[in-house]
Amino acid sequence: MCAIPGVTVRGGDVLIPHHAVAVVDSLMRHAQVSPQGAAWTAQPSALPWDEAHAALHTGGEVRASFLGDYPLPHQRDGLSFAAGRTGALLHHPTGTGKTYSAIMWMLIEPGAALFVTRSSTAMQFCRQVRKYTHLEPFALRAAVHRRKRDKFASLDDYLDWCQRNGQRPVVSTGMETLPARLSALLAVRFRSVVWDESHLLKSWRRWDVVPLPELPEHGAPNHAEAMAIRNNQIALGRKAGGFVKQGDDGEDILIVPGDNRTTAAFALAKATPRRLATTATPIRDRVRDLYAQLTLIEPWSWGSWSVWSRRYCDAKPNLYNSRAMDTRGTSNLDELVGRLGTVVHGVSAHEARKNLPPMRLETVYVTRDQMDTLTEAEHKRFLKESGKAKKRGKSALLEVRIAEAAARCRTAMLERIEDHVATGHKIVVFTVRRWLAKKLLGNVKRVTRKHKGTLVVMGHGGDSQQARQAMLDQWIQHDGPAVLIGTGHAWGTSTDGMQIADAGFFLGHPYEPGELDQWIGRFPRLGRFNPMVLYFLVGEDTALERFASIVLDKMPAIVEVADSGALVGVEDALGGTADPDALASSILGKIGAG
Repeated sequence: MCAIPGVTVRGGDVLIPHHAVAVVDSLMRHAQVSPQGAAWTAQPSALPWDEAHAALHTGGEVRASFLGDYPLPHQRDGLSFAAGRTGALLHHPTGTGKTYSAIMWMLIEPGAALFVTRSSTAMQFCRQVRKYTHLEPFALRAAVHRRKRDKFASLDDYLDWCQRNGQRPVVSTGMETLPARLSALLAVRFRSVVWDESHLLKSWRRWDVVPLPELPEHGAPNHAEAMAIRNNQIALGRKAGGFVKQGDDGEDILIVPGDNRTTAAFALAKATPRRLATTATPIRDRVRDLYAQLTLIEPWSWGSWSVWSRRYCDAKPNLYNSRAMDTRGTSNLDELVGRLGTVVHGVSAHEARKNLPPMRLETVYVTRDQMDTLTEAEHKRFLKESGKAKKRGKSALLEVRIAEAAARCRTAMLERIEDHVATGHKIVVFTVRRWLAKKLLGNVKRVTRKHKGTLVVMGHGGDSQQARQAMLDQWIQHDGPAVLIGTGHAWGTSTDGMQIADAGFFLGHPYEPGELDQWIGRFPRLGRFNPMVLYFLVGEDTALERFASIVLDKMPAIVEVADSGALVGVEDALGGTADPDALASSILGKIGAG
């Protein structure tokens, strides 16, 4: 019975997690065994949407405009499913509003909430919280990356503010820094935690092996001293949650919790009553990817890695390493799928996207600590271009500043491109410089190499119109994920066919309304059948951020775009600024480059 992951024996009792009840019951029926004194735990059930909706209304934390028709059918179903459980995983496609669902899930019950995501999206989460709610969130960042204008100096400062103002704490943090921040986060005693992009926490390796020192023979002069050192090491290991076991060679070894982000995440999961994971790709490679994610939403219900991998990954000794196990296989999949049905809410891409608006615009905010460092060659290039631009005027200088900021936001964009490629999407990337498009070509090929069948093509103004059309035709006709990279100046006008894209990225963009209108107008065109998301990369304290504050944050949601591609409300968004130099002067002055 203990070979079923999650089933344990404690004293005279057999403890069975809710999703293993059917498995155990089937085994006992097959063996013609009747349970004595059995108390079956009821399967968790979904919370009806009207009850979840009422709970969100009662708190008064959600903005009214986001509690009417805004939760789309797949979001309502996911919220109802997850709200009735202490742990759940939302398997929803990329770009279908998982962050909104996670925020609403957090607020269904009172208490402090934690959102764990990539460091590059921690600030973006805060922007979403402010958009959907009346709450003031806090992004936990290293002290060296805080700015004078930041509202809170530290996590303690934020928690004090929440207590004084009667607001629940809502904190976001990067998963990469979890080990360093674990103690501070545990001290908050969060009620709810969301594991965003949970597939990034897929590693099952939560323990380190520490060989214990060999002891001299009894009677040797230093035996007592060596024994004292060994016992002290064991005591420290046990205090940290470790234990001693016998190794393959018969010698004792010390097993201690690893100092990595999956170990820290697991410690947080055990200390938090409500847990939600969200991902578009729970399995990026093998079935084994599921184990760590499942134990983050239900820490005590899936058993040890060795038991789980033997049951569901057909674990067997590695032919090339006798101390390792080969866990690349699969086994008992029907059983696993049945168990997953009680904790995973899945929705197909077709079902989720049919309810989405035709095109939505999203800003990806890249903090200073997440930006790329320019190479020496790139730095020299921008110094040279800035010198030439100053002679041509402030508009030209702004274009160089935008290109420089875009070059520093590449990695944040690559992470999202890989997510979309993993779900089979067609993607378009517009850049503001030819050399930047060339550099992206290699980077995109590198991050998408493991996704077989992905097409990556790149074109710019140096290519003939005929060559660019051939690239576009190849991208359109490719059966599978495909990425088209190019300069917006070459592709952003008079180009048809990109309306089939699932996602678009602007790595830098024009600041003049007419040209920006043209770039965006490549997507909402006749022949568009599927919704898409259009990402604007914005770098903290760069020309892109200043530009976004003036234009993008004021730009109304794109509800309908005329066949010509005219952007609704763009003049209002710019506040009536018609003079490009006036706008450039405003932006450059704010970043001290005027």
